[in-house]
Amino acid sequence: MNSQSPSYSIPCLAQIKAQASDRDFAELFRNQYVLDPHSNVRFPGWSSKSLNGWTLHHGFALRVLEILDKNKTQVGFLLGHALYADSGLVRDCLTITSGIEDAGFWPSVEAQISELSGRYLAIIVTPRFQRILPDPVSDIPVIYNPEMSRVGSSLGLVLTRPIRRNPLFDPRNVLTGKQTLSFGQTLDNEVFRCLPNHFLDLSDFSSHRFWPREDTVLTVAPRRVRRNIVEITERLSAHMASWISEFKCAMPVTGGKDSRALLACSQEHLGEITQFFAHRFNNNTRRDAITGQQIMAELGYPFEHYFRRDASLRQRADMRLKMGWSGYRGELGALHALESYPEDYIILRGNIMELIRANQYRGDRLHGEVHIAHGIRRTGAPEGEVHREIGKWQDLYMAWYDTLPSAAQARPYDFGFIEHLLPNTQASYFTAMHRGPFINPFNDRRLIQLAISIPPDIRYRKNLYEEIILRRAPDLMNIPFN
Repeated sequence: MNSQSPSYSIPCLAQIKAQASDRDFAELFRNQYVLDPHSNVRFPGWSSKSLNGWTLHHGFALRVLEILDKNKTQVGFLLGHALYADSGLVRDCLTITSGIEDAGFWPSVEAQISELSGRYLAIIVTPRFQRILPDPVSDIPVIYNPEMSRVGSSLGLVLTRPIRRNPLFDPRNVLTGKQTLSFGQTLDNEVFRCLPNHFLDLSDFSSHRFWPREDTVLTVAPRRVRRNIVEITERLSAHMASWISEFKCAMPVTGGKDSRALLACSQEHLGEITQFFAHRFNNNTRRDAITGQQIMAELGYPFEHYFRRDASLRQRADMRLKMGWSGYRGELGALHALESYPEDYIILRGNIMELIRANQYRGDRLHGEVHIAHGIRRTGAPEGEVHREIGKWQDLYMAWYDTLPSAAQARPYDFGFIEHLLPNTQASYFTAMHRGPFINPFNDRRLIQLAISIPPDIRYRKNLYEEIILRRAPDLMNIPFN
């Protein structure tokens, strides 16, 4: 393509919408990015970094590190926040253990990126490889427009024209939570989302699975379940220690199991967390907040309540713009409160841990072959009854299912959760919460592997959360769960 083509120098749709509403683009998109091969692209208030024919544009609040090869040659960028396998922070740069010309360079990249945890995105741009690898649930989205050869974190950043409607999804359904964008789709018929655990090849905008590998162990015998729980507890505790010691952190605490497990795994470091809180915007969250306050009172720490205040129409429109009109979350009812969180603090969340309780299964779906209708239903894509729409979604579901290694095909609902549901309900929402990064310490392929490999019937019927909490902070079991 002609790098000086004027068609690529015009503002993106997000800039046009922000300007039309008299909004500050640089502030709204302070933590987002665009990767583009054209030299004359500009984004107000953003920084730019070029490497091997590609330019990374990013907001001032997005953490960006260099990726180097073993000879200290830059080979890419690491966006966001990441921990090594030993829970140490990737601090100044990420060094690949192979050289750029070595035959083993790409296998080294895949292996090292696969071991990271956190909320991150690896961009590799060398003469031989131009590829993007997301974190385990793609909490930093990879939205791509092949026509423009542009990648970004939300839909409005990769378009310079109006949205061309995707016939699979009614925008009204998506924006009200009646449908969830899945299968790598966006509201635009010609723009797509790279699925987690796939890399996007920028040479032809194809995607390829890199995890799990064919030899990844994804099932353990019942007698070995305790060993998995022990490793989950120890690894999660080490991650929590690193996040808390390295950054200013705040943590929501509720009556649920996820936040209780995070508290247990942070027991020695609770005094370093700046704020414990809950937001209250309906009866359920009110009960959660009361329980959260009770827990923290027992532990001797103050607790902040964020009370409901109706978000303005402007706040709601801003949120949709920042999310790229990608969906809906119940927490948007607390939008005004969420935007009152302390700026640039890391918000530690317990998402993804739901795998420990087999949250995607039903009692009659714990054994046997994959139930296609149930798998499709759990993606959230159908508008109504799945059996009436199965012809619309079956080919897309089976095309994805066929990319799974044989061991992973025995856990399709778990992988559907991390590769379809979470990227479309969580990642864009986290990205749009622009005041500070939301990080799930459980966003770690090893932790996910340990959880998924526990037989679903054991996860579904046994309270494995209790075992984690009892190992680290048994007193937390004295307060009932909501």
